Amino acid sequence: MPGWLGAGTPQSFIVEISLERPLPCHLSIDYEEPGWLERWNASEIGKICAGALILSRNMGKLPRDPKFPRMPSDKVLVFSNHLEFIAHHEGAIVRSWETNEQYEIRKPKIKRKRRAKDESR
Repeated sequence: MPGWLGAGTPQSFIVEISLERPLPCHLSIDYEEPGWLERWNASEIGKICAGALILSRNMGKLPRDPKFPRMPSDKVLVFSNHLEFIAHHEGAIVRSWETNEQYEIRKPKIKRKRRAKDESR
């Protein structure tokens, strides 16, 4: 679902994928369960997110650890790269994470010095 990543931002997910940290599969974890994160970190519950593994492969990344799970590339069912992933989630009307980015950020106008008329001739 676009815009739904729990408390994490799209960028934080890409960082975790790039650092080869396993992400929990949303189908195998009950995020409402107290202590789910501690149990996940202790490898007591959950599976690793297949989408994150496929996205990693789509981005041309292979884990350095030969024991780390791998999935084949699939650019049809999963985002082809991190930019597609970020655009998909940031483009959503509603976001699950807290951010100040919902407000329009305007760059300050830079005042440029004008050249005197006689300098340009």
